Amino acid sequence: LRADDLDAAGRATDAALAASEAGGEAHSLAEVWRLRGEVLAARGGGSRRTARSVDDDEAVAALRRAVAIPRSQSAAILEVRAAASLA
Repeated sequence: LRADDLDAAGRATDAALAASEAGGEAHSLAEVWRLRGEVLAARGGGSRRTARSVDDDEAVAALRRAVAIPRSQSAAILEVRAAASLA
């Protein structure tokens, strides 16, 4: 995201999500969903890279999932980080 190569960022998050699902890795899943939401929001335009600034349903859904995962795991830090991206 920092290099503004949104296509590469999108491919990276897609690959990370696929690897997490295939390998059953859940410890970083919330962070990957948060990054996926940030990428989708950035693709939508706007000056801030948040889902609300671009009104992108897909970005909001990804960020909500990023909030729900750590909530179900009682991982408050990751939940707060994802919620900050959603705000």
